[in-house]
Amino acid sequence: MTDLIKLYQNLYDLTVKEEQLLNEDNYDQLLKLLSEKDKLIDAIDDINKKTYIKAQPDPAVYLEKVKSIMQKTKELEDKNISKLDGELKEVKGNLKNIRKGKQSRKGYQGAGGFKEAKFIDKKS
Repeated sequence: MTDLIKLYQNLYDLTVKEEQLLNEDNYDQLLKLLSEKDKLIDAIDDINKKTYIKAQPDPAVYLEKVKSIMQKTKELEDKNISKLDGELKEVKGNLKNIRKGKQSRKGYQGAGGFKEAKFIDKKS
C-alpha cells in the first residue's frame, strides 16, 4: 500500500507546480496537471484513512504530519483559486468591452442591413 504521507506530499508538490503554471499563464499544461491531480486525489480517497492511520506505529504523530501537509496544500490551493478568480474577472471585463464594441458597430450598420456606415448629405 502506498504511504498516505507520500500521496499528500505529491498532492502538495502538484499544487506548487500549479502555482508556477498559473504565474506563467501556461493553461495548457495546467489542464494536464489538474487531470493528474484529480487522479491523485482519487487514489487518496480510495484509502480508508482511519484504519490506515491507526495501523501506523505512532498514529498521533503520523496524523499530525498528514494534517500539516494538508494545511500547507489548502493554503496554497486557496491562493491559486484566488488568482484564478482574479483572472476570470479580468477576462469577463474584456468580453464585456468586446460586446459593447460589437453593439456600437451594429448601431452604425442600421436596420436596413447596410454593410457600412452611411451619412446623409444635408446640403443636397
